[in-house]
Amino acid sequence: MFFATGAVSLYLAGKYKSLNGWAECKNQVGVVTFAQMEKTSNQLEAYKESGDKEYRFVEQYFASTSGYSERALKLAKEKEIICYILKNGNFEKVSYWS
Repeated sequence: MFFATGAVSLYLAGKYKSLNGWAECKNQVGVVTFAQMEKTSNQLEAYKESGDKEYRFVEQYFASTSGYSERALKLAKEKEIICYILKNGNFEKVSYWS
């Protein structure tokens, strides 16, 4: 019984590998610009297109200590990048407009 359970566990572990999130963090004086948001989005796309299967990224995150430009947030919304901003010592998820 133990052997069968162990074999099934090993099979499932190999089939369902870890899921990862791609994260970019900025600790800068100015807000995150469109160019910075676009660069991190393009880096993830290039990784996916490279065929490298070491990591499977299921979410993309961007954290900023100083905020985002409106264009950067629009791009983040389009690309489904989850953004966080530092407020009162804690990171809070950015609420996008409708």
